[in-house]
Amino acid sequence: WIAATHSSPCHVVYTDYRPTPLQHFLYPAGSHGIFLVVDDKNTFREDAFSKAIGALDEEKEVHTSSSMKKAGNGNAQKKEASDVNKLIGMITERNLDPVIIFSFSKNECESLADQVATLEVNTAEEKQMVHAIYENAVDVLSAEDRKLPEVVAIIKRIERG
Repeated sequence: WIAATHSSPCHVVYTDYRPTPLQHFLYPAGSHGIFLVVDDKNTFREDAFSKAIGALDEEKEVHTSSSMKKAGNGNAQKKEASDVNKLIGMITERNLDPVIIFSFSKNECESLADQVATLEVNTAEEKQMVHAIYENAVDVLSAEDRKLPEVVAIIKRIERG
């Protein structure tokens, strides 16, 4: 479909190895760590998966306990940084980027993007490259589509990383 869409040939490059190792991490919501559950050799790490589930269960207990305390004395605690901000901070500190964070809900995806709106993870040089790629991509759109709010608004987000 790529060749048909762009009216030019498309060549597939194949390798027997993955140039960039693929690893799968879990970040249980509210936890303070990430867990490598599938390593770069495609081995499922059941011990890490169990720890991730345990961390999720612990967070549920803490959340339930703190909700009851708040209801009991009426004191609201200062809101912590969102999970996505903590996760991105952890990823950049450990040099695990680039990374893809999945969300299967459009509304949640937009909410997560709003939560990280102030983060700056790209250098000035990377921002220039992103801008050039964006301009090339937008050039193939019709003039009407280039004015869509989603198309106009996305550049600020993607330049920051």
